[in-house]
Amino acid sequence: MIRIESVSAGYGNFEAIANISAEIPSNSMTALLGHNGAGKSTLISALSGVLRRAAGSVVIDDEEFTIDGDRVRPPGLAVVPQERGTFPSLTIGENVRLGLMSAKVKDRAVFNERYELAAEYFPIVKDRRNELARNLSGGQRQMVSIARALASGHKTLLLDEPSVGLAPRLVEQMMDTFARLREDGYTMLLVEQNVAQSLRYADHVLVMKSGSLIHSGPADEFRKMESLWGMF
Repeated sequence: MIRIESVSAGYGNFEAIANISAEIPSNSMTALLGHNGAGKSTLISALSGVLRRAAGSVVIDDEEFTIDGDRVRPPGLAVVPQERGTFPSLTIGENVRLGLMSAKVKDRAVFNERYELAAEYFPIVKDRRNELARNLSGGQRQMVSIARALASGHKTLLLDEPSVGLAPRLVEQMMDTFARLREDGYTMLLVEQNVAQSLRYADHVLVMKSGSLIHSGPADEFRKMESLWGMF
């Protein structure tokens, strides 16, 4: 179980999110929904240690970590940013290995095991490991970004709009992969604009509006709440 407790964050003098508290159940996919500007990406940035102006805490497996704007990410969290987070001048293999380096993996056997794990979900990172990332399509780059997060060995993934700009077929393939990850014990917080697609797969739903959390509950419950559906 992951608990977000009283998290606030902003940019300069602007407070983008205020006093966000929520629970993300283990081994689940939680969809974080809301209009553009609702504060979804800001919450991800605060949790991942990107924002300097942030406050609150995260509790992971009963251990509390303070978010105080020092760019320190709570251990156990892997982030897939909204932008295609690959380095075009590096090979696919080098991009994935950055996830291993960030997790300070030095043992060669563990290194290889983590890489093979990422390749199980995204075979492209093994089949085309020596190809430059600049040659990949948007969907392929996103696969590499997620594979890099998996290579870190962390079991909680923060995914900031991974389907943006992808063809519907690729979006469905990606969501199917997320469902596999959930079955294999991963916990995911998924920011998505595609509400209907998210609700096909999500176990739980968080809804943000104007920097505040206005709903938290099971996905099945949210599907029946016409008042909130009207937001989208």
